[in-house]
This record gives sequence, C-alpha cells and structure tokens, in this order.
Amino acid sequence: MRRKQEGRIIYVFKYDAKAEKIAYYFLLAEEDMRRCIERSKPLIELPLKKDYMKDLIEMTKAYGEIIERTRTYIVGGFRNEDDYKRHLLFVLMVSDLKTYNKDIAEEGMWLAGWLNPIFVNYLASIAVDRYMSGDDVERILSVGRALRVLYGVGE
Repeated sequence: MRRKQEGRIIYVFKYDAKAEKIAYYFLLAEEDMRRCIERSKPLIELPLKKDYMKDLIEMTKAYGEIIERTRTYIVGGFRNEDDYKRHLLFVLMVSDLKTYNKDIAEEGMWLAGWLNPIFVNYLASIAVDRYMSGDDVERILSVGRALRVLYGVGE
C-alpha cells in the first residue's frame, strides 16, 4: 500500500450508491470541492453496482483518501493524476460485470497498481476521450473489458 502524500487534492470522485454511478472531477486552483461536484460537468461518469462499494473503498484507501462517506455516497480524492487514473481503470474493469465477482475485483485492484504509468495514462485517456465525445457507455466500458481480456483477469 502506498504512503499518503502531502499536498492538495486535485482529482475527486463521487460515488452515488442509489443511482449506482461514479463521477470523477478535476479541481482548479483553490476551488471548493463541494462546489465543483455540484456545479461542474464530470471528467467521466460511469455506472458501478453497489456490490463493489467495499472494493471501491479499499482501492481508494490504497491510492487516495476518503473525504466523506455516508450510507448513500462516497467522496474520495487523489493528489496526482496517476492514482486517479489507476482508480478509474479499476472502475472500468468491474463496471460492465453483470454480477459481483470478488476474484475479478481483487485481480483488477492488483493489475491497476501493477501497470506501467504510461499504459495507464493511455487507457484512461481513451476512456475519457470517448466520454467527452459522447460515445455510449458500452464503448467507454470496452476499455476495461479489453484490459481484462488482455491480462486474463477472471479466468
């Protein structure tokens, strides 16, 4: 597990368990986190079943920090882009699964931490670009599906 770094949080996510959605945001200099989440358009928004909430918390603790947590939502933050993108790749890998699979979640957490930062950046950028260009969710989630197939996650 990584040590927490000192410094300002620049990437934030909010997971809403009722809507089963996770959204990632980028904070500008000195911007209020709550205001950013309420008023700005997310960098990317994905579906995520509430079954993965425990794994999401574990992944957040490994790469960032949990800022706020209630029964219906979690807000977490990351101090650098690499940690945010590793977290995003984990979510992409488990988002399109029909049922909860603990093995895939554990392998996905391990794989997201093990991948080369350049490759992580490339894959996360593809997903965000597809979201920004208005592609459907299935096309965005295909990035995580391709990563699972490429590394044999869940086999």
